[in-house]
Amino acid sequence: MNDKLFEQIGKLIENLTNLLRKEVQESKEELKVAIDKSKEELKVAIDKSQEDTIDAVTDLMNSGYESHEERIKRIEDQLKTLHLQ
Repeated sequence: MNDKLFEQIGKLIENLTNLLRKEVQESKEELKVAIDKSKEELKVAIDKSQEDTIDAVTDLMNSGYESHEERIKRIEDQLKTLHLQ
């Protein structure tokens, strides 16, 4: 009877071990999919951030250029006024 009981316990342990291995493998696969998805989302977010930064710097440069042009125009107008007097 002891041998039969040990055999049944051994089979139970083997079945549980197999189930656990299967669960671990499935969890690994799910985790890999989640990591790959997160990597892709991060890449998209970085790309978007870089585009936003480029747009912001471009706007800043254009604003600076426009302000510079306005200053030059005011100086030219003042010089014209001085020459007319």
